[in-house]
Amino acid sequence: MELETKHLTLIPLTARRLELWLTDLPALEQELGLRYEGEPLTGPLRSIFAGQLAPCRAHPEQLLWHTVWLLAHRGKHLVVGAADFKAPPCAQGRVELGYGLGPAHRGQGYMTEAVAAMTLWALSQPGVRAVTAETGRGNTASQRVLTRCGFTLCRRGSSLWWEKRAQP
Repeated sequence: MELETKHLTLIPLTARRLELWLTDLPALEQELGLRYEGEPLTGPLRSIFAGQLAPCRAHPEQLLWHTVWLLAHRGKHLVVGAADFKAPPCAQGRVELGYGLGPAHRGQGYMTEAVAAMTLWALSQPGVRAVTAETGRGNTASQRVLTRCGFTLCRRGSSLWWEKRAQP
């Protein structure tokens, strides 16, 4: 299953492709026929995504909640970024969305398209009542993406928490 937006195809990675993304990016690029220009996979980001491999393998029926979705620009045959759900819906029906773009692709509306599509998809799934996202206090670009996608600020702390609820 893939999601389509005006400019993007959102491609959820299988466990095997997620492993390739982490260990052999050129092989994944060749397999997908896409060049990767997303956010660099270094430091804590690499550790976060590496931690998703085990749940992807252990729960293939919940792959879409555990894996990374690559944001492929259809006209340019390249990956501009990635997004993910941190886990399947919790008991309260919430899922958390995370995302990032390659520096060269910021400010062009791609993330707004991707967040809107993934949020719409998530809220259409059984048991999902809300999508949440966390931003840094100074990350105004990400905050604008969430606002444009209908999220509202629901909690302040060392970071900001946003939420979009399903329509009753």
